[in-house]
Amino acid sequence: MLSLIPVKLEDCLPAYCRYAASLRLVDTFWDDMILQAELFRIAEDGKELGFVSRKRPEDLLTSFFLHNNAVFRLAEVFSYVKGILHPTGARVVTGDETFLSAALDHARHVEPQAFFFDLTDQKAAPPAFPRAWFYEAQEADLPELQETGFYHPAVIGNPENRIFVMRRPDGMFMGTGHIARSPFNRSWGAVGMYTAPGFRRTGVGRSMILFLTEITKEMGLTPICGCYCQNHASRRTLESCGYASRTRYLNLYFEEKL
Repeated sequence: MLSLIPVKLEDCLPAYCRYAASLRLVDTFWDDMILQAELFRIAEDGKELGFVSRKRPEDLLTSFFLHNNAVFRLAEVFSYVKGILHPTGARVVTGDETFLSAALDHARHVEPQAFFFDLTDQKAAPPAFPRAWFYEAQEADLPELQETGFYHPAVIGNPENRIFVMRRPDGMFMGTGHIARSPFNRSWGAVGMYTAPGFRRTGVGRSMILFLTEITKEMGLTPICGCYCQNHASRRTLESCGYASRTRYLNLYFEEKL
Protein backbone atom coordinates (compact mmCIF):
# COMPACT_ATOMS: atom_id res chain seq x y z
CA MET A 1 0.00 0.00 0.00
CA LEU A 2 1.32 3.45 -0.95
CA SER A 3 1.85 6.02 1.81
CA LEU A 4 3.16 9.56 2.34
CA ILE A 5 5.34 10.11 5.40
CA PRO A 6 6.26 13.68 6.52
CA VAL A 7 10.03 14.11 6.80
CA LYS A 8 12.52 16.85 7.61
CA LEU A 9 15.05 18.06 5.06
CA GLU A 10 17.98 16.69 7.06
CA ASP A 11 16.44 13.23 6.72
CA CYS A 12 16.42 13.37 2.92
CA LEU A 13 19.11 15.93 2.00
CA PRO A 14 21.35 13.41 0.18
CA ALA A 15 18.40 12.35 -1.97
CA TYR A 16 17.55 15.97 -2.79
CA CYS A 17 21.19 16.70 -3.65
CA ARG A 18 21.16 13.81 -6.14
CA TYR A 19 17.83 15.09 -7.49
CA ALA A 20 19.20 18.62 -8.04
CA ALA A 21 22.34 17.23 -9.68
CA SER A 22 20.18 15.32 -12.17
CA LEU A 23 18.64 18.58 -13.45
CA ARG A 24 20.52 20.58 -16.06
CA LEU A 25 19.83 23.91 -14.36
CA VAL A 26 17.84 25.42 -11.50
CA ASP A 27 18.27 28.57 -9.41
CA THR A 28 18.00 29.60 -5.77
CA PHE A 29 14.32 30.39 -6.38
CA TRP A 30 13.90 26.66 -7.05
CA ASP A 31 15.87 25.94 -3.87
CA ASP A 32 13.51 28.14 -1.85
CA MET A 33 10.48 26.27 -3.16
CA ILE A 34 11.97 23.15 -1.56
CA LEU A 35 13.40 24.74 1.59
CA GLN A 36 10.08 26.42 2.44
CA ALA A 37 7.91 23.41 1.63
CA GLU A 38 6.50 20.41 3.46
CA LEU A 39 8.44 17.28 2.50
CA PHE A 40 7.07 13.77 2.22
CA ARG A 41 8.66 10.39 1.64
CA ILE A 42 6.72 8.25 -0.82
CA ALA A 43 6.76 4.63 0.34
CA GLU A 44 5.08 1.31 -0.23
CA ASP A 45 4.99 -1.26 2.55
CA GLY A 46 7.98 0.43 4.18
CA LYS A 47 10.03 0.63 0.97
CA GLU A 48 11.08 4.12 -0.13
CA LEU A 49 9.99 5.04 -3.68
CA GLY A 50 10.85 8.75 -3.77
CA PHE A 51 9.95 12.18 -2.39
CA VAL A 52 7.54 15.05 -2.98
CA SER A 53 7.22 18.58 -1.59
CA ARG A 54 4.22 20.89 -1.21
CA LYS A 55 4.59 24.66 -0.80
CA ARG A 56 1.97 26.64 1.06
CA PRO A 57 0.12 28.99 0.86
CA GLU A 58 0.26 28.51 -2.93
CA ASP A 59 -0.54 24.82 -2.36
CA LEU A 60 1.72 23.78 -5.24
CA LEU A 61 3.86 20.68 -5.56
CA THR A 62 7.43 21.94 -5.94
CA SER A 63 9.35 18.68 -6.31
CA PHE A 64 8.56 15.10 -7.18
CA PHE A 65 11.00 12.33 -7.94
CA LEU A 66 11.08 8.58 -7.86
CA HIS A 67 13.99 6.21 -7.55
CA ASN A 68 14.83 4.36 -10.76
CA ASN A 69 13.11 1.15 -9.75
CA ALA A 70 9.81 3.04 -9.29
CA VAL A 71 9.76 5.31 -12.36
CA PHE A 72 7.73 2.80 -14.36
CA ARG A 73 4.90 3.53 -11.89
CA LEU A 74 5.09 7.29 -12.49
CA ALA A 75 1.45 7.89 -13.43
CA GLU A 76 0.13 5.69 -10.62
CA VAL A 77 2.29 7.21 -7.90
CA PHE A 78 1.72 10.82 -9.00
CA SER A 79 -2.05 10.29 -9.10
CA TYR A 80 -1.86 8.87 -5.57
CA VAL A 81 0.15 11.87 -4.32
CA LYS A 82 -2.27 14.29 -5.98
CA GLY A 83 -5.23 12.47 -4.43
CA ILE A 84 -3.75 12.65 -0.92
CA LEU A 85 -2.29 16.19 -0.92
CA HIS A 86 -4.93 17.85 -3.16
CA PRO A 87 -2.56 20.49 -4.60
CA THR A 88 -3.87 23.22 -6.88
CA GLY A 89 -0.97 22.59 -9.25
CA ALA A 90 2.78 22.18 -9.58
CA ARG A 91 5.75 24.51 -10.01
CA VAL A 92 8.23 22.69 -12.26
CA VAL A 93 11.51 23.48 -13.99
CA THR A 94 11.50 22.35 -17.62
CA GLY A 95 14.66 20.28 -17.13
CA ASP A 96 12.83 18.04 -14.64
CA GLU A 97 11.47 15.64 -17.25
CA THR A 98 9.85 13.13 -14.88
CA PHE A 99 8.03 15.68 -12.72
CA LEU A 100 7.05 17.78 -15.74
CA SER A 101 5.64 14.76 -17.58
CA ALA A 102 3.60 13.63 -14.59
CA ALA A 103 2.23 17.11 -13.89
CA LEU A 104 1.39 17.76 -17.55
CA ASP A 105 -0.87 14.72 -17.53
CA HIS A 106 -3.09 16.58 -15.04
CA ALA A 107 -2.55 20.21 -16.12
CA ARG A 108 -5.45 22.32 -17.33
CA HIS A 109 -3.57 25.63 -17.43
CA VAL A 110 0.12 26.54 -17.73
CA GLU A 111 1.78 29.88 -16.89
CA PRO A 112 5.46 30.84 -17.11
CA GLN A 113 7.00 31.81 -13.77
CA ALA A 114 10.70 32.52 -14.41
CA PHE A 115 13.68 32.19 -16.72
CA PHE A 116 16.80 30.36 -15.51
CA PHE A 117 20.10 31.34 -17.16
CA ASP A 118 23.57 29.91 -17.47
CA LEU A 119 26.67 31.39 -19.04
CA THR A 120 27.54 30.91 -22.72
CA ASP A 121 30.76 31.52 -24.67
CA GLN A 122 29.31 34.76 -26.07
CA LYS A 123 31.81 37.55 -25.49
CA ALA A 124 30.32 40.45 -23.54
CA ALA A 125 31.22 44.12 -23.84
CA PRO A 126 33.32 45.42 -20.93
CA PRO A 127 31.66 46.92 -17.82
CA ALA A 128 30.82 50.61 -17.76
CA PHE A 129 32.38 51.12 -14.31
CA PRO A 130 35.57 49.89 -12.59
CA ARG A 131 35.57 46.79 -10.43
CA ALA A 132 37.37 48.84 -7.76
CA TRP A 133 33.99 50.44 -7.01
CA PHE A 134 32.53 46.99 -6.24
CA TYR A 135 33.41 45.48 -2.87
CA GLU A 136 32.15 42.95 -0.33
CA ALA A 137 29.53 44.51 1.96
CA GLN A 138 30.48 45.76 5.42
CA GLU A 139 28.43 46.55 8.52
CA ALA A 140 28.36 50.23 7.56
CA ASP A 141 26.47 49.30 4.38
CA LEU A 142 23.58 47.63 6.21
CA PRO A 143 21.20 50.63 6.42
CA GLU A 144 21.23 51.14 2.66
CA LEU A 145 21.07 47.41 1.97
CA GLN A 146 18.03 47.04 4.22
CA GLU A 147 16.40 50.08 2.63
CA THR A 148 16.45 48.37 -0.77
CA GLY A 149 14.27 45.52 0.52
CA PHE A 150 16.29 43.19 -1.71
CA TYR A 151 17.55 40.98 1.13
CA HIS A 152 15.40 39.31 3.79
CA PRO A 153 17.42 40.13 5.82
CA ALA A 154 20.84 41.36 4.72
CA VAL A 155 23.49 39.34 6.58
CA ILE A 156 27.11 40.46 6.36
CA GLY A 157 29.83 37.83 6.18
CA ASN A 158 27.62 34.87 5.26
CA PRO A 159 29.69 32.63 2.93
CA GLU A 160 26.47 31.00 1.69
CA ASN A 161 25.20 34.36 0.39
CA ARG A 162 28.06 36.81 -0.18
CA ILE A 163 26.75 40.37 -0.53
CA PHE A 164 28.53 43.10 -2.47
CA VAL A 165 28.04 46.85 -2.79
CA MET A 166 28.81 49.25 -5.61
CA ARG A 167 29.63 52.87 -4.70
CA ARG A 168 31.02 55.87 -6.46
CA PRO A 169 34.21 57.34 -4.99
CA ASP A 170 32.06 60.11 -3.44
CA GLY A 171 30.21 57.45 -1.42
CA MET A 172 26.99 57.39 -3.44
CA PHE A 173 25.27 53.98 -3.21
CA MET A 174 24.79 52.61 -6.73
CA GLY A 175 23.56 49.09 -6.11
CA THR A 176 24.14 45.71 -4.56
CA GLY A 177 24.64 42.14 -5.72
CA HIS A 178 25.13 38.69 -4.24
CA ILE A 179 26.44 35.21 -4.90
CA ALA A 180 24.27 32.54 -3.28
CA ARG A 181 25.28 28.92 -2.73
CA SER A 182 22.72 26.17 -3.19
CA PRO A 183 22.44 23.59 -0.39
CA PHE A 184 21.59 21.03 -3.08
CA ASN A 185 24.28 21.63 -5.71
CA ARG A 186 27.50 23.03 -4.28
CA SER A 187 29.08 23.60 -7.69
CA TRP A 188 26.70 26.46 -8.55
CA GLY A 189 26.87 30.11 -7.54
CA ALA A 190 23.65 32.03 -8.22
CA VAL A 191 24.24 35.70 -8.97
CA GLY A 192 21.71 38.49 -8.56
CA MET A 193 21.71 42.27 -8.29
CA TYR A 194 19.67 45.34 -7.40
CA THR A 195 20.39 48.74 -8.95
CA ALA A 196 19.58 51.90 -6.99
CA PRO A 197 16.76 53.83 -8.76
CA GLY A 198 18.94 56.84 -9.61
CA PHE A 199 21.44 54.62 -11.46
CA ARG A 200 19.16 52.50 -13.59
CA ARG A 201 19.78 52.45 -17.35
CA THR A 202 23.35 53.66 -16.79
CA GLY A 203 25.18 50.32 -17.05
CA VAL A 204 25.46 49.79 -13.28
CA GLY A 205 23.38 46.59 -13.23
CA ARG A 206 25.25 45.14 -16.17
CA SER A 207 28.60 46.01 -14.57
CA MET A 208 27.60 44.30 -11.33
CA ILE A 209 26.55 41.12 -13.15
CA LEU A 210 29.90 41.03 -14.96
CA PHE A 211 31.79 41.50 -11.68
CA LEU A 212 29.69 38.87 -9.90
CA THR A 213 30.33 36.45 -12.75
CA GLU A 214 34.09 37.01 -12.43
CA ILE A 215 34.01 36.53 -8.65
CA THR A 216 31.90 33.38 -8.94
CA LYS A 217 34.46 31.88 -11.31
CA GLU A 218 37.26 32.93 -8.94
CA MET A 219 35.43 30.95 -6.22
CA GLY A 220 35.62 27.88 -8.47
CA LEU A 221 31.84 27.85 -9.03
CA THR A 222 29.64 27.83 -12.12
CA PRO A 223 27.65 31.09 -12.34
CA ILE A 224 23.89 30.79 -12.83
CA CYS A 225 21.01 33.22 -12.42
CA GLY A 226 17.31 33.74 -12.95
CA CYS A 227 14.60 36.37 -13.25
CA TYR A 228 10.82 36.51 -13.31
CA CYS A 229 9.42 36.13 -16.80
CA GLN A 230 7.84 39.61 -16.64
CA ASN A 231 11.19 41.25 -15.82
CA HIS A 232 12.25 42.08 -19.35
CA ALA A 233 14.91 44.58 -18.23
CA SER A 234 16.71 41.96 -16.14
CA ARG A 235 16.55 39.47 -18.98
CA ARG A 236 18.13 41.96 -21.39
CA THR A 237 20.85 42.77 -18.86
CA LEU A 238 21.72 39.12 -18.31
CA GLU A 239 21.78 38.38 -22.03
CA SER A 240 24.09 41.35 -22.60
CA CYS A 241 26.49 39.75 -20.10
CA GLY A 242 26.69 36.49 -22.05
CA TYR A 243 23.94 34.55 -20.28
CA ALA A 244 21.21 32.63 -22.09
CA SER A 245 18.03 30.96 -20.91
CA ARG A 246 17.26 27.48 -22.17
CA THR A 247 15.31 26.62 -19.02
CA ARG A 248 11.91 27.82 -17.83
CA TYR A 249 10.14 27.60 -14.49
CA LEU A 250 6.45 26.86 -15.02
CA ASN A 251 3.26 26.90 -12.97
CA LEU A 252 0.97 24.06 -13.98
CA TYR A 253 -2.56 24.27 -12.58
CA PHE A 254 -4.76 21.22 -12.24
CA GLU A 255 -8.00 23.20 -12.64
CA GLU A 256 -8.86 25.86 -15.19
CA LYS A 257 -8.13 29.37 -13.92
CA LEU A 258 -11.09 31.74 -14.24
